[in-house]
Amino acid sequence: MKNGAGFWTSETQMYYDRNKIVRAEGCYLWDENGKQYLDGISGMWNVFLGHGRKEFAEALSAQTLQLDYMPNMRFYHGQGERLADRLTNLLPEKFSHVYFTSGGAEAVETSLKIARQYWYNRNFGNKTKYISLYESYHGTTLGAMSVSGDPWDRIPFNPLLYNGIHTYPQYCYKCKLGLSKEHCHFACLKDLEYQIDFYGAENIAAFILEPVMGVGGVIIPDKEYLERIVHLCREKEILLIFDEITSGIGRTGTYFACMQYEIYPDIILFGKGISNGIQPLAGAIVKDKIFDIFCTEKIEEQFRHGFTNSGHPVCCTAGNIMLDIMKSEDINRTCSEKGLLFKKKIEDLKKEVDFIGEIRVIGLMIAIELVCPRTSEGLNIPGLDFYLKQQGLLVSQLCQVVCLMPSVIISEDQMDDMLRILKTAIKTNIEKAGFSK
Repeated sequence: MKNGAGFWTSETQMYYDRNKIVRAEGCYLWDENGKQYLDGISGMWNVFLGHGRKEFAEALSAQTLQLDYMPNMRFYHGQGERLADRLTNLLPEKFSHVYFTSGGAEAVETSLKIARQYWYNRNFGNKTKYISLYESYHGTTLGAMSVSGDPWDRIPFNPLLYNGIHTYPQYCYKCKLGLSKEHCHFACLKDLEYQIDFYGAENIAAFILEPVMGVGGVIIPDKEYLERIVHLCREKEILLIFDEITSGIGRTGTYFACMQYEIYPDIILFGKGISNGIQPLAGAIVKDKIFDIFCTEKIEEQFRHGFTNSGHPVCCTAGNIMLDIMKSEDINRTCSEKGLLFKKKIEDLKKEVDFIGEIRVIGLMIAIELVCPRTSEGLNIPGLDFYLKQQGLLVSQLCQVVCLMPSVIISEDQMDDMLRILKTAIKTNIEKAGFSK
């Protein structure tokens, strides 16, 4: 077998001629042939502080020698205790407990089970359904896919575990309902109300959504949109879960995106950046009212759930080092400032490239919509991300959206390099594909 064919990764079938990466430092990767790649997506949106931070290597080595593993069913450890306290202290007082997992999909699955059993314990056993948004992404396990909104990922696995209810995101630039923002009066929320009435609030356990949608194309909603959702969920007694696996831990310029809106759900999910990609770590942060419902002597009402490596002491050490660095280096402020600088540079690029439409930026979550200037229709350039990889730039191509999520250590020169390569790639591939203005 050639080119690591035995190593089955998520895109083995797409790229038969994959590159073997041998080293990473800062915002760069190098393959076995010495080719350098500018990492515009910080790994899988998770290496927020850049590659090769020595602080992690030293702390994780020391923790491994002191306490490398322990089962968390009957014990707890200092690193997990400290990390849970620090995460809950970032949020309002009502958030009190953290359930750690090994990855984002596990965190989603955990939150779905928490919501379901929360209502079971309160004698509302019919509340078994979940609402989520079209175009959303919550992971690739069967449960997480059931509440994700991309139909293409779901097709081979139907019927899924849950018969999920889907409603529309506030994607005003390309409104799924074909309306303009000036005249829609939050029609997307009217559909949510319709779905709740149709299926019955008495049958719905939770609404799970990304406050800033990631894979869906960095969709940034208005504050009023989220406020109305919170109000509706409270009124209808539906738990609200914010999936901040991508947007959390500083990516938007605050520890969690919901902090910018000053709007809080019942459960917050985190992952990706919490360990800078060095250890598998994620989790669910819950309010008192959620945790307290499981504090019972009845075995069937206890939360009998867990993973072999959830709350792993070495993983939690990585989480604590991440928060240490974020505080000492004022990472949230740096992220906000660099996001604004990047946005200005992309706006300048738009003046030179007719095929750039809306630019969406919050912190260092960046989306560039490609459009046909004549029709304003979305322009999906097949293989653009693969071409950019050949030119030494890694991006995420989400149909007509080019997504950048660089590390917070990115320099202004590296921003310029990214946009220079992107500009050439767009023009070259548009000509090659025969698109016209």
